[in-house]
Amino acid sequence: MRTFVDKENGGIFDAVNLKGKPITKSGKPKHWAWKSGFHEFEHALVAYITSSQFEGKPLRLHYALVQELEEDELNPYFYRARLDSLTDQAPGLQVATFNRITFP
Repeated sequence: MRTFVDKENGGIFDAVNLKGKPITKSGKPKHWAWKSGFHEFEHALVAYITSSQFEGKPLRLHYALVQELEEDELNPYFYRARLDSLTDQAPGLQVATFNRITFP
C-alpha cells in the first residue's frame, strides 16, 4: 500500500522496483484499456489480502449478502481463508445483510 498507491495523482502503479519506486514504461500511461477502475480495485484488494497475510494481521472485508451462505463459501476474493468472525453491520436491512467478515 505504501509503494503501489500514487499519492500525488491518485490511482495505483502497474509495477514498482525492489526499492518501491514506480516502474514507468515510456509511452504507456498509468491508466490504459486493461487497467480500469475495477482492475485498480482488484489490485488494491489483492495487495490488501496478501499484505495482511505477510504481516500476520487479520483481514477485514465487508460483504452485502443477499442470501445466507455456509462458512466455507465465504472467502476473500479467489483465496481460501478460515472465517474468524461475521458481524451484521446493518441489522434489519431488507434487501441484503451487510456483514464485516474477519479472516485470521
